[in-house]
Amino acid sequence: MVSLISNVGTNNSDTFCKGDENIRITKSVVPNATNYQWDILPATNASSVSGQGMRDFYINFLDKDVNVKVTPQNECGSGNPDIYNFTVDNTSNCKGIFGDNILFGAYPTNVCPNCVVTFYDYTDQSDSPFPGIASWNFGMNASPATASGSGPHNVTYSSTGLKTVEIEFLDSFGFSMLESATKTNYINVSSSFGGGLPTNIENVQNANLNENFEGLVYPVPNQGLIYINAAKLSSGNFDVDIYNTEGQNIKSIPNSNLKMVDLRSQPSGLYIIRITQGSNTFKKSFIIQK
Repeated sequence: MVSLISNVGTNNSDTFCKGDENIRITKSVVPNATNYQWDILPATNASSVSGQGMRDFYINFLDKDVNVKVTPQNECGSGNPDIYNFTVDNTSNCKGIFGDNILFGAYPTNVCPNCVVTFYDYTDQSDSPFPGIASWNFGMNASPATASGSGPHNVTYSSTGLKTVEIEFLDSFGFSMLESATKTNYINVSSSFGGGLPTNIENVQNANLNENFEGLVYPVPNQGLIYINAAKLSSGNFDVDIYNTEGQNIKSIPNSNLKMVDLRSQPSGLYIIRITQGSNTFKKSFIIQK
């Protein structure tokens, strides 16, 4: 077993415009790290796009300051985290003055089918002699499909896939388009994204999930390699079972002291890990996101 050695945690800072999308944050290589756990703080101040578990992490901003923490991990545990601080740029360079920049955002941008996405218009029309009326098109299979006004607007999608969102500003009569902005493939709708556990997960067992048993398994989500923190358990071996949302046991490892379970052959989606040790049973939901 190789110990994880991380750089001393450092603070980094940068600024962003309201609604900036697909911004990459890169963590330098940490020797012996096999996973990089990313956390947005507070979680609702920005949306993750992709890169969980990797050195490159992509996020979509809203209009709030946000911290992003990255923690290197391997089967031995976690190293020292780095914290990146991001601040909203409210200067004229990034203000979203009408006729120059149309700014909008949404949360979350990775979402499950029929789960709510909230859209926000950040465009500043205070310096415009002819303020426009916002007209939205939320993309394929959205409900509602369109909306008027700055919002916020709550929208759901009935089908999976990438959704392109457009906002136009019409004149005061609602006819002539003054300006428009489009975010292509902005919303990613997939059943692999959390929005509460499916009802058929009860097929796993009648006992409740130990959702508050923090640190038992990590990272969540992951790309198919899940680590077990044996320090959370009593000494000795344990049984490991993995279930899908249909209640099917897709992997069973009896009488083991494994610290890692390889599920890279499984598709993206929601799963349950059950760890049994004597009379004690722990369960935790997790997501494989590739």
